[in-house]
Amino acid sequence: MGDLRHRVLIPAVNYSKGGGQFFKTPHLPKYETDHQHSLVDVGLATAAAPTYFPLHRIDGIGVFADGGLVANSPGSVGLHEARRLLRVDDNVPVRVLSIGTMTRGATVRGSARLDRGIFLWGARIFDLVISAQEIAVHDMLTHVLGSNYFRIDDNATPDQSRDIEKLDVVTAGATHVLRERGAHAAQRVLGDPALEAFRNHLATPPMFYHGANKNAGAVSC
Repeated sequence: MGDLRHRVLIPAVNYSKGGGQFFKTPHLPKYETDHQHSLVDVGLATAAAPTYFPLHRIDGIGVFADGGLVANSPGSVGLHEARRLLRVDDNVPVRVLSIGTMTRGATVRGSARLDRGIFLWGARIFDLVISAQEIAVHDMLTHVLGSNYFRIDDNATPDQSRDIEKLDVVTAGATHVLRERGAHAAQRVLGDPALEAFRNHLATPPMFYHGANKNAGAVSC
């Protein structure tokens, strides 16, 4: 992670300690260890979706599960990092551009059995956690940031949902759906005036305090 040139925050769940863990580039002096982790390890940790993929162990750190369990839509975590840890002044606008992954809204049929048990729930409980988080974070960021928040996503049709419902199965049909709906989402928003502020935004160059991209003159403490 120390080779990255932009500030990055990646959520995961450390199953060894039973709580969230956020891997970060060394953009603050106290972030002294994460820059040593490989992106492969961090990627496998944050993507270890329950019932779909195996847990991932990073030696000496812990066993990890999908970051979606704690921050599937991490815009609010990024906002907290900017305001409370990087200390971006309240008078300075912080913009959040959220790019979705076609998460299918988890709902229940009117005729569904209410006493479900582990076999009826299956992977659906994971889908429900993800869906509920996305909706909650979207509503909160809309209220807090207003026009400084913009979300790009696209909903699959019921037929297309069947192509992409299994995260651990790669098929030509799933690839076609993801590419085509992604292109459709891009075409829809590119002409939206609300996106222009994000496209024209120039972020302040980051300061890194450790690792390969440690800035000259950075002071560790």
